[in-house]
Amino acid sequence: MEILIVGAGYAGLTAFLELKDHAVVTLLNEDPYHYFTTQLPEVVSGSEAPDNIRIDLDRVVGEPHRLVIDRAGEIDFAARRVVLRSGGLPYDYLILAPGSVPEFYGLKDVAREALVLTGLNDALEIRSRVSALPPGAGAVIVGGGLTGTELAAALADNAELRIFLLEAAPRLVPGFTPELSEYVERLLTRKGITIRKERMVTGLHPGELLLGDEVLPYDLLIWAAGVRGSPLASGLPADRQGRVTVDAFLHPPAHPEVYVAGDLAAMRFPGGETVPPNAQVAVQSGYWIGQNLPRRLRGEAEQPFGPRMRGIFANFGKAGAGRLGSRRTMVGLPAYWFKRLIEGHHALETGGLLFLLKRLWTSYH
Repeated sequence: MEILIVGAGYAGLTAFLELKDHAVVTLLNEDPYHYFTTQLPEVVSGSEAPDNIRIDLDRVVGEPHRLVIDRAGEIDFAARRVVLRSGGLPYDYLILAPGSVPEFYGLKDVAREALVLTGLNDALEIRSRVSALPPGAGAVIVGGGLTGTELAAALADNAELRIFLLEAAPRLVPGFTPELSEYVERLLTRKGITIRKERMVTGLHPGELLLGDEVLPYDLLIWAAGVRGSPLASGLPADRQGRVTVDAFLHPPAHPEVYVAGDLAAMRFPGGETVPPNAQVAVQSGYWIGQNLPRRLRGEAEQPFGPRMRGIFANFGKAGAGRLGSRRTMVGLPAYWFKRLIEGHHALETGGLLFLLKRLWTSYH
């Protein structure tokens, strides 16, 4: 029985941790580590060391399980085989959790020029580029969601740059309540960040971003304006964002042997609303698969997956903002520590007590 997990992000690693006591599993990942996506802006700013936000996978995956570090090129769903640069891996059950890629909305020139923040290597590249800029250089961040706002705050606290934050919507962090969005805008403005809302990027010239008839010069351009599902699942039915259509059991049509988890799955809440791609739902989907696949192996019926948004938090330096559930909001230092508590819980489950203590120590100092 070959059980293969593609991707060791929040969904894939959680699925592995739940499955490892029930079956022998192969975990395939391009990098030899799992990292905390929510900490990437702090790596960019230099306020967090890369080693403090990653967990080596060989510390997690031991015998009889198998860890394969390679890039999946494509998937032959008919033959049940994942094609690699160095061969291939067969499977009887496939858990597909490769995550997402940046969405550039057809702006090919922007895609060639802009830096993105989707992984640890991206964070280190942006950090290197920032350190090479002279004081007063202009950095433009496109996208006023969680990634863009946290990155803007981290740079403002640790780099002598003129920072411009562009958002196409009428307010920042649309997933927040209007009151929290206003709090974030005030906080970023006090840090010296210039915020431009309802601004759509239409193209660029070298060193100049085009916003319709307006031209915005830049020395560094960072794109954080959305994601789409990984192209690894091409061939499966998908929505406009490239996220794979799944049923209530996270199976794509006609493939009950495949589970799709995390950002790649086009999941919906019980009321029909689309579930946004984020870490907490990725963890939930990985945990659910890790619980339900053993049921199938025992000949029992699967239970439907019910995603839940328990809250959403972001940190901007030592001040945070967020909401619990749909109503209770939190700002300032309590929100900062609440997000750290969430990250600490994931660190404890994946890296053990020593890694958690290290995370808490670096967060405090």
